[in-house]
Amino acid sequence: MKIQIELDQKGYSPGEIDATLGMNTRKAISTFQKFHNMKPTGKADPLTLKDLLDDSPPVKYYTIDDDDVSGPFTPKIPRDLLEQTKLPSLEYTSPMELLSEKFHVNPALLRKMNPRSKFKKGENIVVPNVTPLGEITIRRADVRPVTITVSDKNCDLTVTNKNGDFLMYAPVTLGMKGAPLPIGTWAVDAIEDYPYFHYNPKLMVKPNPKHKKDGYLNPGPNNPVGIAWIDINVAHMGMHGTSSPSKIGHRQSNGCIRLTNWDVFRLASIVEPGTTVVFVK
Repeated sequence: MKIQIELDQKGYSPGEIDATLGMNTRKAISTFQKFHNMKPTGKADPLTLKDLLDDSPPVKYYTIDDDDVSGPFTPKIPRDLLEQTKLPSLEYTSPMELLSEKFHVNPALLRKMNPRSKFKKGENIVVPNVTPLGEITIRRADVRPVTITVSDKNCDLTVTNKNGDFLMYAPVTLGMKGAPLPIGTWAVDAIEDYPYFHYNPKLMVKPNPKHKKDGYLNPGPNNPVGIAWIDINVAHMGMHGTSSPSKIGHRQSNGCIRLTNWDVFRLASIVEPGTTVVFVK
């Protein structure tokens, strides 16, 4: 867990912090090694850990406040997307889910870290020592211009500045075989916070044969495109958040580039219309 938290602190997202050395964490380690002039093995060897780990505590206490528990919440969200179009919003289902995303952590791990907590206002809980979702500086201009590179093979995304210096890394979910990544150089067209999602069954890789009409899903962190949409000048293509952070890093999208909500929030804070986006094999 400390390795995952240190990677997250330094901008090398392991995706959802789950205290396991899984594929996303190994890819983040490999990218860290690459930008620190080490062989990118993805292994947490002593030399890598010497550079990566510091004396900062991996966890911290956090007092649950009114914003964490006041909602609104959407306790029950149907799996059927057409049914979701009937909901007034797609908020977090509970304070537990909100706090898990706020601190980039798997809900089961957060529960394990706080076995006696009821996750109510005023409680002190133990959380990963990361920058909470929502506290990243919005629309940073000091690092521009930047380039986003998305790797089809690695299912990941790297952001660098004009000198090639590292700014951000994150695992992503890419399209299935029916929606391949359009290799080439593109650009960001627009950035939208808390977007609506236009559900058109005809555009789905595996459409539901029972769905004969389309519809709009209202905004919220449990919207299929999460809390931000970064539009790219390719038809029906964008980089966006997700309602399922534990699934990030696997090829099961309908053609876009999907990140955790905290990673797309970070990405949206440093790009702008015109930012170069490169899709590589």
